[in-house]
Amino acid sequence: MKYIVRIIVMLLLTLSNVYGQHSQDRKEVSEIIRAQDSIPRKVFLDSTFLPNMKVNVKNTIQIWDCQSKTEKHIYSLCDLRIKFANHDSALKFHKKYLQYNSENGPEIRNHRIDSNGADEFKVFNGSYLYNQMLSSGGLQIYCYLFVVDNYYVKVFITCNKDYKPEKFQDLVKDIITRIKK
Repeated sequence: MKYIVRIIVMLLLTLSNVYGQHSQDRKEVSEIIRAQDSIPRKVFLDSTFLPNMKVNVKNTIQIWDCQSKTEKHIYSLCDLRIKFANHDSALKFHKKYLQYNSENGPEIRNHRIDSNGADEFKVFNGSYLYNQMLSSGGLQIYCYLFVVDNYYVKVFITCNKDYKPEKFQDLVKDIITRIKK
């Protein structure tokens, strides 16, 4: 019995530490985003890759929503950019907030996405909780995180559960090309 109580206490302490760090990370990332100067629209995706989707534009993010919920492809896509003074600053941000920005999902290491031109390219699946909630609707989450030049990039996609990460190869290449222009 003592052993079980000790495990429960350790689990609760671990969860409180993760939640506390998560909350602190959210605050710090929000402050960095609020401090951003205007991000040029040319570094974001456009309707070429996201037809039949409505976009909501903010300074550092574009949120795309499917207009026809009967179509089983991309349900929503959040396209985020944070501009830094230099490449090293973008990489430091990426590494420091990787767990927070990955939505606490598991990393997908065996994807076959050509990320040439991007540094520290990572793909994550949505957290277990997110995917359990979405799977009944035939959906899943992918989170693509990387750095191109002095930009940090996060693309958060809710899509058909049958899609593999490689489905978004062209989208990743387009983002890299747009930033490098």
